[in-house]
Amino acid sequence: MRRLGWAAYLEEGPGPGDSGGWRADLLAVNPMSTRRVAFEVQLASMTANEGAERTERYERDHIETVWITTRHAPWLLAIPGVRAIEFDVEPPCDPKVDRGLVAPISGWRQFENSQVSLDLFVQSYLKSEIIPHRLVSYDEEYHYGDQLRSTFHNPAYVFMSTKHSVEHDARERRIAEEIEREELHQHRIRELARRQASLLPGVVDEAMRHAVESDYVSVGIQTSWTRPRYWMPGHPAEGNEKTAFGIPVRLDRHDGSSRLFAVVCPVASRISSGLAWSWVKRGVRVYVESEAEATRMAKAVGRRDVVWMLPAEAAAPQPSPGTEPCVQQVAKNNDETQRDSG
Repeated sequence: MRRLGWAAYLEEGPGPGDSGGWRADLLAVNPMSTRRVAFEVQLASMTANEGAERTERYERDHIETVWITTRHAPWLLAIPGVRAIEFDVEPPCDPKVDRGLVAPISGWRQFENSQVSLDLFVQSYLKSEIIPHRLVSYDEEYHYGDQLRSTFHNPAYVFMSTKHSVEHDARERRIAEEIEREELHQHRIRELARRQASLLPGVVDEAMRHAVESDYVSVGIQTSWTRPRYWMPGHPAEGNEKTAFGIPVRLDRHDGSSRLFAVVCPVASRISSGLAWSWVKRGVRVYVESEAEATRMAKAVGRRDVVWMLPAEAAAPQPSPGTEPCVQQVAKNNDETQRDSG
């Protein structure tokens, strides 16, 4: 410790400006900085809560704490600490750390205990080559006499190399970001399904008013189309990439011909210039729910006159609780055919 330029004080108490409430077995002080580390050799029994309280007292005075025990103490990995073995009184005394210092192994979020000399552990810690790290969980295996025991810690306070700590944090951030993106994507899928289920009855009515005597209305792409008389809010009608994942409403004839009358709530980011030109050329209506969506859709299509909103009295109410599973089916169908609703 002194070889590294640190000062060491046995049974050191609080100094000027400290809140107090502690007395360190060994207090290491770096005279070149404000960094202080308390090494606590805990041989008496102590609960994890007691250890956490004592650790907090040090933290209030900006003192790092490293707990050391020679037992399989119940507080190990509940607070930053290690277990030392081969701690003989008679020389040669070369204790080693066998619990509390971890290293990653092959696999996702997998770690295992590392065994190093206590002297190397202390030096590495003071040089910041090893730092304390909080794992969300750690399934630990360790030797207890002749037995191999397993303990699950949730969370776990361990020591690991600075490099591995940085890599682990970066990986955890990536995972959290991926989860957040997926949750946002699923939210958008559900919102798209809700808008489509809300507007579709009114759009079907509009289509029927524009149908000639030989026309009939069909809803959805070929694999999910249905006749209006059998349609209800939340019916699993769906679109695909050819309709920018909006639900198509067609006017069909008995001779097999068909005309696309409208597309209900397509995804603006999925409307290509060719698809927009085709809709404009054929006089296809694009129905949306709100003015904000209309503005966004007009920009995607390139024409405001093809974007329609239903009159207030024609808008369908929200699906009742009994039809909610159908709305979820719409969301499922949309999610299976597109991954970016934008």
